[in-house]
Amino acid sequence: MEDKEIIQQMAVEAFNRCWEYIDKPDRTKEDDGEMLTAALTQKELWDQSGSDENRARGEWQVSRVYALLAKSEKCLHHAEECMRYTRQADLVDFDLVFAYEAMARAYHVLGDEIEFDRYYRLGLDALDQVKETEDREYCRTELESIQ
Repeated sequence: MEDKEIIQQMAVEAFNRCWEYIDKPDRTKEDDGEMLTAALTQKELWDQSGSDENRARGEWQVSRVYALLAKSEKCLHHAEECMRYTRQADLVDFDLVFAYEAMARAYHVLGDEIEFDRYYRLGLDALDQVKETEDREYCRTELESIQ
């Protein structure tokens, strides 16, 4: 296995580890620290070895973690980076919806209801172009979880 493949495998493992903490209903302070470490680790690894698609998804996860931790400025920064990579790579389907979801969630955490509403509506509008029904419904659920 080449170094790049090893790094990518490690990124996937860190992403999945972080996701387990995101889904954990009764996270402790220690869990929050582990969740943030895993998110930042996967992002750094994707920065080293991934595509813009990987980087967009990595930034999305970091933004989501900062939303959960109520770190509004950091949440917005990583949501903007997610959007930048999404646009740079012309990503569509669920990637585009999740970029809008990240922006909406960041503005919700910031308390900016005008920008929240704008990105939330863009996310809802983008649902129509998600090809797989299961993906579309998952995206809808994630958008609706903001409110």
